[in-house]
Order: sequence, then structure tokens, then C-alpha cells
Amino acid sequence: MNPIKVLCIAQERWFIRREQCPCGGHYDEEIQQALTSSSAGPIDEIKARCPACGNMETFRFDISACATHLQPHWTKKLEAYSKVMPEAEAARLVLVPEMERVLGFIEDCQRERNRLGLEFMAEAVAHAQEAIATN
Repeated sequence: MNPIKVLCIAQERWFIRREQCPCGGHYDEEIQQALTSSSAGPIDEIKARCPACGNMETFRFDISACATHLQPHWTKKLEAYSKVMPEAEAARLVLVPEMERVLGFIEDCQRERNRLGLEFMAEAVAHAQEAIATN
């Protein structure tokens, strides 16, 4: 089975929880995790168990989008960014995956009760989904 491309580690857990076991239960007990690699990049292998029947399933995720520190040349990127901005900000841009920043923005909007920010995000997602459906 080809690895499932994810944008952040939270998406791995989300995917596993929604997968249905043949018994009708859902996988939600992580048993083992291993980091491997392929020609495409880093692969996160997670073995999960269905608590209803004990069935085990291994899920393979392509984490190249959310494992910047495992990608070639990340230190060069960090050095370049650090020349034009504070090092902490450069590290956040280089090491924190884009999806984590998006989720952080959504959490900030929720915490600040920023309905307009959340509406903006919801509209952007709806527009993207419509574009995918028509292509």
C-alpha cells in the first residue's frame, strides 16, 4: 500500500481514528510507531489496534510535508532566514509545518472569538473544495 500523504502529525491520528475495522469498530489505540524512509522521503509507520476486537492494522504515512528537519538542506534554509529575521521566527518558519501554522491560526481565532477570521478560513476551504469538485 502506498503511504498516505499527510500535512501534519495530527492528520495521521485523525486518519487512523476514522478508519473502520472489519468488525465495525475504529482503530484508536496506537501500539507502535516507527520512522522509515523511502525514495520519496520519510515514512511514519503506525501500528494501531481496534479496542473492540483487538485487530491490528499498520498505517504508513508520507510525512515529507511535516518533517522539515528530515528533509535535505533544512539547515541552509534556517541559516538564510536567520539573516533577515530573528532566529526564533526563522526556526518557526522552517521547522513548524505549514499545516501546524494553519491549525494554530484557527485555534487563535477560536480563543480570541474571531468569527471573521474563522469565516474567512471556512470560505477559503469551501472555495478550494468546489474547485477540486469541478476539475
